[in-house]
Amino acid sequence: MKKLLFALLSCILFFASCSLPKSFFSNNKELRETETDQPGAMMQWEHNRVKDPMTGEIPKQNLVFVYNQYLDKQNSMAEAAVTGISWTERGPNNIGGRTRSIIFDKKDATNKTVWAASVGGGLFKCTDIDATTPSWSKVNDFFTNIAITTIAQNPSYPDTMYFGTGESFGNADGLSGAGIWRSIDNGLNWTQLSATASYYGVTRMVVASNGTVYAALSSHYLIGGTGGLYKSVNGGTSWTAVLTTSTTPAAGSNYGNDIKMAANGDLFYSCNGQVWKCTYSSGIWTNISPSGSYQRIEIACAPSNSSYIYLLCQGSSSALTKFYTSTNAGSSWTSNTLPLIYDQNTTNTTEFTRGQSWYDLSITVDPNTATTVYAGAIDYIKSTDAGASYKQISAWSLYNMPGAANLGSSQVMHSDHHQIVFKPGSSAFALFGCDGGIYKSTNMSNNWPSVPSYA
Repeated sequence: MKKLLFALLSCILFFASCSLPKSFFSNNKELRETETDQPGAMMQWEHNRVKDPMTGEIPKQNLVFVYNQYLDKQNSMAEAAVTGISWTERGPNNIGGRTRSIIFDKKDATNKTVWAASVGGGLFKCTDIDATTPSWSKVNDFFTNIAITTIAQNPSYPDTMYFGTGESFGNADGLSGAGIWRSIDNGLNWTQLSATASYYGVTRMVVASNGTVYAALSSHYLIGGTGGLYKSVNGGTSWTAVLTTSTTPAAGSNYGNDIKMAANGDLFYSCNGQVWKCTYSSGIWTNISPSGSYQRIEIACAPSNSSYIYLLCQGSSSALTKFYTSTNAGSSWTSNTLPLIYDQNTTNTTEFTRGQSWYDLSITVDPNTATTVYAGAIDYIKSTDAGASYKQISAWSLYNMPGAANLGSSQVMHSDHHQIVFKPGSSAFALFGCDGGIYKSTNMSNNWPSVPSYA
C-alpha cells in the first residue's frame, strides 16, 4: 500500500511540473542571477539561529563562562611536554589580516612602540617599528572576544589603555563584539569592563586629557546591542549616554560611525548620516551636518589647527558621494572633487572606494600641515591644498597601467584601507592599516608627481 501511494504521489508531482510554463523556470533563474548581497538579512538569520528562545537575546555572557571553565581546566591539569617530540615553527610568516586600528604608545618617548588591532586576531604589539623588519608579538590569544576594532590611550596617564570590540560595517565576515577592555599597566594585563557587555559594535574611542572616555557604538549590522555615543568619567566602570535630548540623536541611534577630537579639545561625532560637534568649553552638542543625505561619515581633525575638519561621506548607495573641508571648525563646508584612481588597467575614472565606502574608508591630516590630507579606500590619495586637488600615491594593482607614471612597485599596498596614523610629530613616517595587515612609509612628505591622464 505504501509503495502504491508513493508511486501515485510521484506521478502527480511529475505531471504538475510538466504543466508549469517555461517562464516559471527562466524567471526564477533571472531572479537568482540578479540577487544582491543582503548583510542585514544574514545577520538576522544568524541571530535567530543562536538566540535564547525565551529572551530573544544572544547569551554572549556564556563566552565568559566557557572561557573561565577553560582556565579552571588548564589550572587543574599537570602541564608536561610529550616526551620524544620536538616542534619547529614552519609558518606561515605572512599572516597579516584586516587591521582597523593602530596607535603609537604615548608612554614610549622614542615613538618606537606600536599597538595594532586585528578584527579577527586580537591585539598585537611591536617594540621597534623603526626596524627594517619590525617584529610583532601577540598580547593575548585568549581574550573572550578578539574582534578588536579600536584602541585608545589616556594622554595624561598612558598606563591606562582601552580597546573596543565588534565589527559593525556590514561585511559578511564581521564578528560581533563583547564590549570594551581596559589596561592600567600599559597593556600588560587587560580586563573586560562589565558595564560594556552589551556594546557589540565599538567603532571608535577617544580619551580626553581629563581621562573621560568616549565610545561611538553601532548596532547597524548587528542584531541587538547598544548604539549611540557613550562616555565614562570613572575609567570605564560606568557609562552614560551623551546625546539624549529631543534635538539630538537618541542614545540608541544605531549607527555611531566615528568620534574624533580636535587639537583644542572639541569633539566631532558622526552617526546615522549626521555630524555633531561639542565645543570643549561649553559641553553643548550642535548639529553641524553638511547638506545632503548620507550613511557612513568618516572625520579627520588637523592636529596643528583645530579649524580644519574633513569629512568623507557615503551616499544613499554604497559609493562615496561627498568629500568636504571646513576651515572654520564646522561652521561651513566646502565640497571637493571626489577622488578618482587608476584601478586594474582602467583610466583615472574609478571612484576611489569602488562602491565600498561602507567597508573601507579612512582619512587623516598631516600632523604639521593642516592643508595636507590623506584619504584611503581601495588605494590612497594625497591632497596638499585642503582637498581642492589630489594625487594618487598607492596602487594595489599595477599591471598594464600606461599613464600612471608616478606609480611603481614601491607604491604597492594591499587594497581596502581602514586607517593611517603618523608617528607623533612626523610628516614623513606613517603606518597604514588595511586588509593585508600593516604597511609603513618613511617618505610621506615627498612631493608626488601628477598622474597624467590617458590620451
